[in-house]
Amino acid sequence: MVSFVAMRRVEPRPIARALLGATCALSLSACGGRDDDRPPPPSFTVPGRTAEPAPTGIPVPGGPPTGCGGEEIAAVIDVPRLYFVIDGSGSMLEALPGQTRSKWRAAQTAIVTLLRAIGHRVEYGAATFPGSESTCDAGRQIMPFTRGDAPNPGSSRNGPSLQHLIDRLSLIEPGGGTPVAATLAALRPSLVGSSSRTYVILATDGAPNCNPDASCGAAACIPDIEGAFLEGEQCGVEFSCCDPAVVGKGAGGNCVDDDAAFAEVSALAEAGVPTYVVGMPGAGAFEQLLDRLAVAGGTARDAEPRYFAVEDEAALGQALLEIGTGVAIACDLSLSEVPEDASLVNVYYDGNVVAYDPENGWEWDGASALSLRGAACDELRSGAVANVAIVYGCNTVIE
Repeated sequence: MVSFVAMRRVEPRPIARALLGATCALSLSACGGRDDDRPPPPSFTVPGRTAEPAPTGIPVPGGPPTGCGGEEIAAVIDVPRLYFVIDGSGSMLEALPGQTRSKWRAAQTAIVTLLRAIGHRVEYGAATFPGSESTCDAGRQIMPFTRGDAPNPGSSRNGPSLQHLIDRLSLIEPGGGTPVAATLAALRPSLVGSSSRTYVILATDGAPNCNPDASCGAAACIPDIEGAFLEGEQCGVEFSCCDPAVVGKGAGGNCVDDDAAFAEVSALAEAGVPTYVVGMPGAGAFEQLLDRLAVAGGTARDAEPRYFAVEDEAALGQALLEIGTGVAIACDLSLSEVPEDASLVNVYYDGNVVAYDPENGWEWDGASALSLRGAACDELRSGAVANVAIVYGCNTVIE
């Protein structure tokens, strides 16, 4: 078959915010502040749950007053898993619209930026496709699920887990087609069956193809849609580059492989693994297909388009941050035990007290659960908070 790489032009489209809730994995340390007032203790209880001990030994800058409190209350930890499936086809070497940076480089940068913010709250892994340059081989895993590095506030150095991912990505030279279905089929055994919440982030700049058994007319032929050229002749209705008479055996590999990709995303969702679809510049011509995949993956946005459509590096970074913080950070926290006196509990962000305030701080949501509200929830979801501490022993600070 002939491998086509064509310039893709689409109009910019703004991305809407779509923060999605999930249970938060937190590292807890520090202690509480003082105040003469007390919040009302919760008047009801919630069923107890078994908690995994929280990580310890993680430094928190600017700790609380010496000698105050000191008894940590562990949160119930459910560490989610993020798996990046990244398009490494030849078109990812194209520059972003109006920029010199390639789509491939922008994708790497956005992933690294996200993991610097939330990596310590998740396990993550990654795969790229195709499996080798200038082919339609199924993609390959470049990093299995690995627990993220402990936060290191104020340092510009990457931890060992993130640096390993960066090193592996740097070895990839984009080329070849877009075998989404074959890649997800190959990865599925390693993605399903875990007791942890697992999420796939599929980032691509086009439509899935590489199914040599497919057949299609010009309306579903990728080089025809994109106006690619074959030996000086432009692909299209009168010269379809998915026609075996034009391209030869395997011409179906240039067809949009929508049904197979849909089946694989659906199979993951049925197994409890949602797929977020991120469309890089160039994917706009296949909006209906990517919408369909987002719906099948169980992650469709409320607004159109239903997938995360991005047209520049800033929008890509924002989309990944929305997805990542939605998966890894929640504002409703369950505690591993019921405090003996609810008025002696404080919450800290990186060593700074968060006041009890039902509008913009925190409040009780049962005898062993609390919720962060308003500005406090927004700050946590921004990814700027490295550590959250829930500490018993000092009068609750009230706004």
